Amino acid sequence: MSLCESIDTLAMAYLDGELANEERHELDMHLTECTSCRAGIDGAREDQALIQIALVAPRVTDTMRMRMVKALDEADKVTSSELVKKQRRRFSQFVLPGSAILAAAAAIAVFVGVNVKSNTQPVAGSIARAGVRQQTRALPLEVEGPRTGNWVRQFAAVNPPQVSQSGSQLLGARMLPNGVNGHDGTLLSYDIVVNSQHVVMSVLVIQDVRPDELSEGEEIEVNGRTVRVITSDGHTAVTTLDAEHRGYMFMSDELPLKDLIALVGRTSLVGPQ
Repeated sequence: MSLCESIDTLAMAYLDGELANEERHELDMHLTECTSCRAGIDGAREDQALIQIALVAPRVTDTMRMRMVKALDEADKVTSSELVKKQRRRFSQFVLPGSAILAAAAAIAVFVGVNVKSNTQPVAGSIARAGVRQQTRALPLEVEGPRTGNWVRQFAAVNPPQVSQSGSQLLGARMLPNGVNGHDGTLLSYDIVVNSQHVVMSVLVIQDVRPDELSEGEEIEVNGRTVRVITSDGHTAVTTLDAEHRGYMFMSDELPLKDLIALVGRTSLVGPQ
């Protein structure tokens, strides 16, 4: 069996330093000549990084702690029985297991994504393409509901784009530290109403992006602002940059491209300034 045929099996062993010296040297020499295998190694490296990110338990917010403490204090006022004291101890231990469960679920989702990807053609490791892969992974949200906007502003230092579309709202968010080709990212999920139908749109905010790092795709102008359209792995996204060197990727597989572009044009980021 040739090295090209074995690259899926060898990739993780290579990245984990488990190959013998002769095997590693032979593969190093092969990678200098074979662009397909290099792309396979790069893809495995990205998957490995995503697994490490997914295993980090989501932080417990101050709001959650305050609500738990308040609820327990109210219970103490009603009765001082030993049962309530036991409940307090159980609640105080609940935070870590709950976070660990979420992290385990995220890790499972990443592993599923890895298994699916092994049957597809490797793609270039650009920021835009890495962003598309992040937006199509079934990772759980860290925060949901009305407090999402404040949570994102506090912990991710990002002001979520507002969508000027009747009935539309921000559903939740997840932070992706070093998750987009080494850049910190924040994944936002929106419920958008288009033609009386509810669809989901994701917005990935990427920190510290140079213009040349997000220059792929067809360049178009929306409301006097330059955006780009990129297609990767069968998914289409609209990307743009702001003055603070943040990259934005808008994506919704439920919408035709023209409707997605129109929605981007109605956000606070791209809409009339």
